[in-house]
Amino acid sequence: MGNRDQKTYSVTILLFAVAAVMLLIGVTRGEALIVFTKACRICLECIGIG
Repeated sequence: MGNRDQKTYSVTILLFAVAAVMLLIGVTRGEALIVFTKACRICLECIGIG
């Protein structure tokens, strides 16, 4: 692995770790339920039920 490949790999792992932490923070704050509720409401309005 060259120096450039190692840097790319390191940045990829770092960004993946940051994304995982942000996802866990959102789930623990209950934001997943809020997003799911809004998505259901929008979907039901589009088909004329809600």
